[in-house]
Amino acid sequence: MKKILFSLFCGALLIFALASCGGNEEPHEHQFGSYVIESVASCTEDGVKTQYCDCGEERSITTEAYGHSFAVWEIVEEATCTTTGIEESFCVCGEKETRTVPKKAHTFGEWYNLINATCTAYGKEERICSCGEKETNTIIPTGHTFTEWTVTKEATCTEEGTEERSCVCGEKETKTISLLEHNYVDGLCTMCKERIGIIQGVVYDISSDGTYAEVIGYNGGKNAIIIDDVYKGLPVKNIYDEAFAESSITSVFIPDTVTNIGEGAFYYCENLESVTLSNNLTYIGYRAFYHTSIKSVKIPNTVNEIDMSAFSDCKNLKEVTISNGNIQIGRSAFSYCNDALYEVSENLKYVGDSNNPYAILIEVTGKNFSTYNINEKTQVIAEFVFEDCKRLTEITIPVNIKCISNWAFDGCTELQGVFISDLAAWCKIRFCSNPLRYANKLYLNENLVTDLVIPDSVTSIGNSAFAGCKSLTSVTIPDSVTSIGNSAFASCTSLASITIPDSVTSIGNSAFAGCKSLTSVTIPDSVTSIGNSAFDSCTSLASITIPDSVTSIGQFAFYSCSSLTDVYYTGREEEWSRISIGEYNTSLKVAAIHCNYAGE
Repeated sequence: MKKILFSLFCGALLIFALASCGGNEEPHEHQFGSYVIESVASCTEDGVKTQYCDCGEERSITTEAYGHSFAVWEIVEEATCTTTGIEESFCVCGEKETRTVPKKAHTFGEWYNLINATCTAYGKEERICSCGEKETNTIIPTGHTFTEWTVTKEATCTEEGTEERSCVCGEKETKTISLLEHNYVDGLCTMCKERIGIIQGVVYDISSDGTYAEVIGYNGGKNAIIIDDVYKGLPVKNIYDEAFAESSITSVFIPDTVTNIGEGAFYYCENLESVTLSNNLTYIGYRAFYHTSIKSVKIPNTVNEIDMSAFSDCKNLKEVTISNGNIQIGRSAFSYCNDALYEVSENLKYVGDSNNPYAILIEVTGKNFSTYNINEKTQVIAEFVFEDCKRLTEITIPVNIKCISNWAFDGCTELQGVFISDLAAWCKIRFCSNPLRYANKLYLNENLVTDLVIPDSVTSIGNSAFAGCKSLTSVTIPDSVTSIGNSAFASCTSLASITIPDSVTSIGNSAFAGCKSLTSVTIPDSVTSIGNSAFDSCTSLASITIPDSVTSIGQFAFYSCSSLTDVYYTGREEEWSRISIGEYNTSLKVAAIHCNYAGE
C-alpha cells in the first residue's frame, strides 16, 4: 500500500512541474507587479510588502519598526525645594515615558536677626525658605565703640594723670597720662618747685615716668667726671642729649646702670681723652662722641647700636675693640679719625684693634668692582658700605659675620648671588638688611639653594634671614628650632612648601609675607601666636591648619590671601571664637572654618 501512495505522490509532482510556467516551455523572467502592503510598520513591529508574478511567484520586503516618537514632556507633579517632581511624555502608539525632576534650590528670604550681636557677644540671624526650611548664621561681635578720651586727672611733673573713654555698652577704658617734664628756671621747677640735683658739676633729674634718674647737663667745675649710679634712690640709666656737649671735661666714667647715651651727649668735648663705658650700655647716640680726643674705646658686648657719626672726627682715636659683633653700626660712625685706626685691604676699609683690625667693615675704597673679598675675621658690616656699587654681581659673606647693618647693600641693583659656606652661621646673623633683597639667590658651597634644610644646630631663624630668596622652593625646619623671626622668609616668591616642627612656639611678624607660591600651611600645636602680617599677600594660600594652642593672630596676618577658602582648626567652635584676631584679616574671617579638625 505504501509503495502505491509513493508512486501517486511522485506522479503528481511531475505533472505540477510540467504545468508550471508553460510546462515544457522555456523558463522566463518574472514580471512582478506593484507592492502589496501585507502589514504596516509601527513603533514596535516591522511592516511587510509583497510583489507577485503572474506565474504565482512572489517576493517580500520588510520595513523596520520606526521606534517611538514621544511628544514634549509634560509636568505631572511639580518639583519643590523638598521633593522631586515627575514629567511624562507619550508616543502616538500610546507608549509612555516617565522621568524625575530634581528638587529646586531653596528660595530664602532676607536675613533677620534672632539675637543681636553686641560689643562682646555673638549674635544670630536667620532666613526662611517658602518650604519652611531655615538657615542660621553667626554674627560676629561688633567690638566696642568708644567715645573720645576724656581727661579725668591732669598729669603734673610729680604725679601721673588719667584719662577715660566709654562704650555704649558701659565698658570703660582707662589709661595713664605720663608725668610732665619739669620746667626748670634757674634750677627751680616752676610747677613743683623742685630743684635740679647737681653733684660735682653733673646735673641729675628724675625721668618723666619716675622710674629712673638721668644726667641732663653739666655746670662746669670738675673735669674728671664720675657719674653716680644712683640719684634719689633711683638708678641712673640715661645720659641725656647734649648733656656734656662742648664742655671742658677730660675723662668720664659711666656706671653700669647706664644703658643709653643720647644724641651729642659728649659732642665737641675737645679735651675728652678717656671714657669708660657702662657694661650694660645698649645704645650710643648720633654724634655722641663727635670731635673728642679719645684715643681708644672698648665697646661692651651689650651694645646693639652705634648711631651715625658717633665717633666721627676723633682725630686721636686709634683703636676700637668689640667683643660682640652683633652691633648695628651707623653711617660714618668712625669717619675722619686717626689714620692708624684703619686697615685697608682689597679695596675695603676696616676698623678694629691689634687683635682684630678687620672687626668692622666701614666702607669700600672703590665702587666699580664686580666682587669684593670681605676678610674672614670681619664681624660687622656697617651701614651703606656697598651703597650704589652698581657693578657688584656677587658677594661672599664670611662665617664670622654677626651683623649686617641697615642699607649695607643699598642700590646694588646688579647683585645676582650671595655665597656662604655655613648655613647655621648664616641663620644667626642679625640682618638689619639682607643682600638677598637684590641678589634673590643664595649659594651654599657654590650650590644654588632651592630645597632648604635648616641644620639641627640652629635654635632660631633670625629676622629677615632668607627674605627675598626667590630661589627657594621648599623649606624643612628641624625640631631644634623654637622661633621663626620677623620677615624670615618674606618675599620668597617660589616657596611652595614649608615644614614647621612642633618645637616652634612663635612665628614672627611678616615671617612668610609675599610667599605667593604657598598653597597650604600647617601650624604646629606648639605655636601660641601668629605675628602681624605673617602670611600677608600669600595669594595662592588656599588652606591653613591652625592648632587650638593659638591664642592670638596679629593684624594683617592673612591680609590679601585671596585664595584662602578653608581654615582647619583643631579646637572647638567656642575656642575659635576666643582667639584674639587682629584687624584686616578679612580673608581669614570669610573662609570656611572647620572646627574639631583631627588631621588626615
